[in-house]
Amino acid sequence: MILWSLSLAWFSFLAWVLSTSRLQKKLLNISVYIDGICGLLFATIGVSILSQSIQSLLA
Repeated sequence: MILWSLSLAWFSFLAWVLSTSRLQKKLLNISVYIDGICGLLFATIGVSILSQSIQSLLA
């Protein structure tokens, strides 16, 4: 019950903060950088998984 209450409070807070027009404008301005960082992160994870798979097949 405590975990449920904490989750509800946290996500309600996030929804409230992220729905303000001021923050939405800021996030929209930096969305190119956020997308680039996420793309780089996912590509790095993908290459890591691929290299581990190749190494396990060759071993």
